[in-house]
Amino acid sequence: MGERLATFRTAAGLTQAELAARVSCDRTTLTHLENGRPGGTVELWGALDTALAADGMLITSYMGLQALIKAEQHQQQQTRAVEAQARVAGLRQARSSGLTDELTMAASRAELTVDELADDELAAVELARRITASDVSDETLTRLETAFDDLATSYPKADPPALLGRLRLYLSYAAKLADHKATLSQKRRLVTVAGWLSLLAATVHIDLKQRHAATARLKTAAELAREAEHDEIRAWCYETEA
Repeated sequence: MGERLATFRTAAGLTQAELAARVSCDRTTLTHLENGRPGGTVELWGALDTALAADGMLITSYMGLQALIKAEQHQQQQTRAVEAQARVAGLRQARSSGLTDELTMAASRAELTVDELADDELAAVELARRITASDVSDETLTRLETAFDDLATSYPKADPPALLGRLRLYLSYAAKLADHKATLSQKRRLVTVAGWLSLLAATVHIDLKQRHAATARLKTAAELAREAEHDEIRAWCYETEA
């Protein structure tokens, strides 16, 4: 974002001081933004976008970044909540592990020790917990899917370099989510939306005549489509390659 801001400012023939005066901020703030430091409000980025005739590319980058930050914060909050719930469950199990007479009788009938029966019970609980545990929220995946829909809808009229920048942002975020723990259904949704994003990115690379990048993106989209068993993406991969 800092590099993009500096590029638009230079293209407009403005110094940092002149641009700062136009958008009513101090030059130090502008210097920090161009050097990549986080900061600025939506009003400031909107004013910069207008002053530099950036056609929404600056404010869109800012809003996209804020959306990713919010999603990351929400995910971290959910992760802390899941960890806390697991600790609470452990405390409750510890309190009730005095084991009732019914458990003792069941152990006797099965010729098992109380400890063995308790181990079996806890192993079953732990297996269920691990399979259903997730660090990726359904809301985050829904936001990512909605973002792709918006990108795909805007494709016919969007500026290809600007659209590619937004696609790179969301692909990077999807790659980061792939390293997190997720349920099988969540993993499938993530792989699917990553496949769609890769396919759209390949299309934009083709529009920009960047053949090597387009080939790499298309190969990734095809691999993700096979992983997700998503025939529609695979079909579009063949169509795009043709």
